Amino acid sequence: MVSVVFISNSEDGYVQEEASRSAVGTMLGGHDPSLMIIDVDYDVERGDVAENLEWIKDSGLVVSNNPKNVEKSEHIDEMSVEEMAKKMLEFDVIIPY
Repeated sequence: MVSVVFISNSEDGYVQEEASRSAVGTMLGGHDPSLMIIDVDYDVERGDVAENLEWIKDSGLVVSNNPKNVEKSEHIDEMSVEEMAKKMLEFDVIIPY
């Protein structure tokens, strides 16, 4: 099993939605996805983002350094950028989105 982390720092809601969708899509290949949201205000109300975050959280982690995101979704945990950088070393594949 491969551990995959998607790094999202786009302000574009469509790109945010696609990052979460792509992370969930890797589950079909038997991979364990995670999502790291850096700096941006994530639109958890857009499309299937909320449901995608729940799926991702079931198999990996969903973290953000932006406290607003943590407040908006029970599936997002807070993590500093420094902690994210250290955690990234544990993943097999890192995908900037």
